[in-house]
Amino acid sequence: MKKNKYLILTILWMLFIFMMSQTPGNDSSKQSNFIVDIIIHILPITRDTLSFIVRKCAHMTEYAILTFLLYKTFVHKQNPLIKSFLFTVLYACSDEFIVGGAFYSR
Repeated sequence: MKKNKYLILTILWMLFIFMMSQTPGNDSSKQSNFIVDIIIHILPITRDTLSFIVRKCAHMTEYAILTFLLYKTFVHKQNPLIKSFLFTVLYACSDEFIVGGAFYSR
């Protein structure tokens, strides 16, 4: 079971990313606006710019966590970091491809 722990967490995280990708833009903006409202009082930056930064940081964090989980899954394989990074890039591309409209229409 211990060997499969990271595999299970990885699959769950991939499902989380996929579900978050299906969230309509307005709902996603509402989620990020919570953080924006906190930070806007601290930094002298426009709301639109800050919202963009928060959303991009959220994406990077999602995929950094996926890379970490994949690394822990592949740790006993050859070149686990390279495999983790490549798998994450492929997953991100497939997610953008699906959400971008090739298979999914809103």
